[in-house]
Amino acid sequence: SKGEFINEYMLKNNFISAIFVDDNINNLNTLQNKNVKKILALWGNTAPNDEGYTQEKAVSEIKSYFISK
Repeated sequence: SKGEFINEYMLKNNFISAIFVDDNINNLNTLQNKNVKKILALWGNTAPNDEGYTQEKAVSEIKSYFISK
């Protein structure tokens, strides 16, 4: 899964934190890592009832995430 790949990549490359942006909630749910900010991209393959981020909000969240680190 994408979540497993990200966890393995982070461990192998000594990443402490990361951001995972995807347009599929199932992909985001495969990642169980409190050090990764998950963002559901509403501009992609989302269901009508999904609660995610617009492009503008996603960029804002990403900026905030890095400023806080």
